[in-house]
Parts: sequence; C-alpha cells; structure tokens
Amino acid sequence: MLGAPHTSSVRVADFDPFLAVFRLLTSVRFALALIAFLAGASLLGVLLPQIPAQMRSDPTAVAGWLAFQEQRYGSFTGSMHSFGLFDVFRSLWFITSLGVLVLSVCVCTANRLPPIWRNVTRPHARVSDEYFQRTTTAIDVPAPDVASLASELRRRRYRVVVSPEDGATYLFADRFPWAQLATFVSHLALILFLAGGLVTIFTAREMNIIIAEGETRPVFALNDADHMQLFVEDAVGRFDSTGFPLDYRSKLTVFKDGAPVAAGFSTVNDPLSYNGYKFHQTAYFPDGAALQVREVASGRLLYDEILALTDRTPTPRIVISEASSGKAVFDDILIPTDFIGDASGTVVALPNGRGSFWIGTKPSPDRTEWQ
Repeated sequence: MLGAPHTSSVRVADFDPFLAVFRLLTSVRFALALIAFLAGASLLGVLLPQIPAQMRSDPTAVAGWLAFQEQRYGSFTGSMHSFGLFDVFRSLWFITSLGVLVLSVCVCTANRLPPIWRNVTRPHARVSDEYFQRTTTAIDVPAPDVASLASELRRRRYRVVVSPEDGATYLFADRFPWAQLATFVSHLALILFLAGGLVTIFTAREMNIIIAEGETRPVFALNDADHMQLFVEDAVGRFDSTGFPLDYRSKLTVFKDGAPVAAGFSTVNDPLSYNGYKFHQTAYFPDGAALQVREVASGRLLYDEILALTDRTPTPRIVISEASSGKAVFDDILIPTDFIGDASGTVVALPNGRGSFWIGTKPSPDRTEWQ
C-alpha cells in the first residue's frame, strides 16, 4: 500500500547570547565555582614563590630569578612562568576571573533588587491554598479568634492584613520587613572587597627597601613624580632570649624635593603615612653591610645597596708569630673570600711589607678544631 510522504518541520528557537550571559552571571553555581577557582589560585600564589615586586620591571632580574627557581622546578619552570604561576595575582587569568566575579555579583544584586524591594514595600498578603499544602512549615491549629490574634500581633508591632474570602479568613503578619535588604549589605561588602583587589592590582605601588640607621634611600626613581627620600634616624629592636621580637620600630623622616614632609615612628601595624603612602617596618636586622661598587677609571657608582646579614658562619682566628722571637706579627679573624671544595680562605698580607700569602681552612671532621 502506497501513501504520500509525510513531512514535518521543526522550529529551532533563536539563541539569545545576551540572555545566556545574563543567566550565567545570575547563577549561584557559577559564582561559587568562580570563588572556588580564585581560592585555589590564591593558595597557589601563597605556596609558590612569586617574583619580587622590585624585579618585575627588570627582564634581566626576572631571568636570573627564574634561573634560580630551575633548581627546584627543573624543566617545568618555563611553563609555570608562561602560565603566570610565579606572578599569580597579576596574571591575566586571575584578574579576568576576579573581574567576572565582581560583574556576576553586581548583576545578581541588580536582578534580585526589584523583587525584594517589592516584597518589602508591597508584600504578597494572600497566597493560594495549594501553597499551604506544599510548604513543609505549615501546621494545623484550632481556629483562633481572628480579631484577638490580629490585635495581639499589632500590639507586638506586626503589620497585619486580614482578608475574609469565601467563608475563610486569611491573616498575614509581617515584622521588620526591611531586614530583607540586609542581603544587599553582604553583596556590597563582597563587591567592595573584590573591587579593592582589582584597584590594588592596577594602581597600588609597593617597594621593599632595606635602610640602615643613619642612611637615606630613594623610594622611587628620580624621574618619578612620586619620588621621595626616606631617612632612618633611629632603629630600635628588642628581642627575648629565644629571639622572639618584643618591640622593633624605626624613626623615619620623609623628604620631598629636598624638604622634610613627614616624620614619626613606623612599626609593623602602625605605619608612617604621607600622601597616600604607608611606610611599614616589615623586618629588623641587627647586622648589615653597606656595599658600593664603583668603576675604577671614572669612579662612577655602579651599585649601592644595604645588605642584611642574616646568616652566621664560624671563622678561625689566625695568629702568625716569628719563629725566632715568638712575637706575633699577625693576629686577626680570617674573613673568607674564596671557596674551594669544603675549604674557605683569603689572602693575608703581613705588615711592614713582609709579603702576603693565601690561607685556606676547613673544620675538622668532628668540627672541634680547624685544619
């Protein structure tokens, strides 16, 4: 039996990209996924070493820092740097995720504002009977005196709406309706927190400076509009017998265009402030060395830095005496400048032009004496 072919048409709904993006931004699951992703990224930024702030603008310094990291991460170092794992909080993917989360919270807040505002100002006082059948919070009680109940609720500052309908009476009571707007306070706090992170990434400036007591150091380059000089007049550090810091602070003076513009003490939690900048004291080193490197021919200063001496190593005291009289012609601590295997040494010059020679030492196997 033959019949005519059957044809049918299927209508495909038009895809609205703006509606799809709107639904994505108002999705709670999407926001939670973004927060989880940023939390994981922040954990990586804490666990993995990050490129120091003072090195970011110097490709040579960054290359040297990466070469040092190869000792730990080997051949993965280059890929990790390409993905921004050594500069997580300034990477494009982290900043983009943070911006999308701010946008998502803003859109979600704007989407929820009209219904919540309507519920606060014009609440739905009459609901269907099916609502009471579906909800899990409904309970059955003997019919009360509606007038007395309404009066008691009003006495307790409830807003009461009584709706008689088809032989039944519906009573709606509401108190503190403005409390529903508290959700926007938390949303605003989250927006300000995230926006603060973006502002910090794009506009904040940070410098780590080691300054010795009595020294002056520049904060920014000479051609920088915010160039300042920082002078440490006094540095105080007190520690207990275990090395725990009891108090350390520095008396600072900030100079701008050669004139003092701010002065006072700076600590870890109470910085000295000037022109929007805060000068925190982040560490205290009781020992340091001022190192300057100059060009021999011209005397031009090539390097000028204060180095914090944080490590200690034992070093021998060398005494050289005349064989005939036993008179000491050299008595000093050996400061090693050369390291050969497990031995360290330096050139020792005898007084009165008696010559010089290299002395190398190393601890004995039991580390009780020097060889």
